[in-house]
Amino acid sequence: TAATRIAANGNIEKETSNLLLQSNTFDTTWNTTRATFVGGQSGYDGTNNAWAFVNTTDNNTHLSVQSFGYGPSIATFSIYAKAGDVNFLAVRFEGNTGVDYAYFDLANGTLGTIDADYIDAKIESVGNGWYRCSGTKSLPNIPDNQLVLLSAQSDNDPTYAGAGTTAIYIQDAQVEQGLVARDVLTTTTTAL
Repeated sequence: TAATRIAANGNIEKETSNLLLQSNTFDTTWNTTRATFVGGQSGYDGTNNAWAFVNTTDNNTHLSVQSFGYGPSIATFSIYAKAGDVNFLAVRFEGNTGVDYAYFDLANGTLGTIDADYIDAKIESVGNGWYRCSGTKSLPNIPDNQLVLLSAQSDNDPTYAGAGTTAIYIQDAQVEQGLVARDVLTTTTTAL
């Protein structure tokens, strides 16, 4: 469960958490299909900790999945992303039976199609073409909730025609309890 604390101003506030493992090491516990990741890319925060999401096949879906088990009833995902050869990031945030997509236009900094099950979705510029993309929804009480990242060639189309291209750049994925994306908490072998 999420911890709370009494802040200096006397208000109760929630501590930041991240339910994902290896939240910024996409070539480890992430299950990637028809794509690969190349680390050492220039990130939103001035580091070289971003990743190139490279499509390896033509005319198909290119995705990476992180299962995080039972989730809180209301949860928010967030990830930093930048357009490469593809302008859209598509995110599925659900149990294995759901198809709850949220599309983010990384060329124009706008939301694309957002499934009706989302409570909220945002795309916020952080400079140099990078955006923090987030979405909030209720999660089912099942042991296989997932965050699924896809490069998409257009709004509401989770496919891309082009192999060997850097589709998008990503950095710092996070899933946490609550209605808003909080400060980034990078994980390694355990959720925090």
